[in-house]
Amino acid sequence: MDPANAAAPLSQGSWHYRQAPYLEFRADDGIAFSYYSIKRTLETDIVSPISMLTLTPIQALAGAAPCEFNYGERLLK
Repeated sequence: MDPANAAAPLSQGSWHYRQAPYLEFRADDGIAFSYYSIKRTLETDIVSPISMLTLTPIQALAGAAPCEFNYGERLLK
C-alpha cells in the first residue's frame, strides 16, 4: 500500500450511530470502515464552560494513522 494514499478509503463516506457510545464510519467503497467511541465532557477556561465531544478510534483502518476528533461548543450565558 502506498503510504501517500493510505487514508484514501476514509476520504468520503458516511457516519452511522449504532448504539451508545459507538459511532461507525463507512467509506463509500463499501469495504473500509472504522469504529469510534463517543465521549462528552465539560471543560472550563477563563472565558466560560465548553461542552466537548471527542471521537476516539477503537478500530482504525489498516495503514491509516489513528486520530482523535474533538469538537467544542462554548457555553455563553
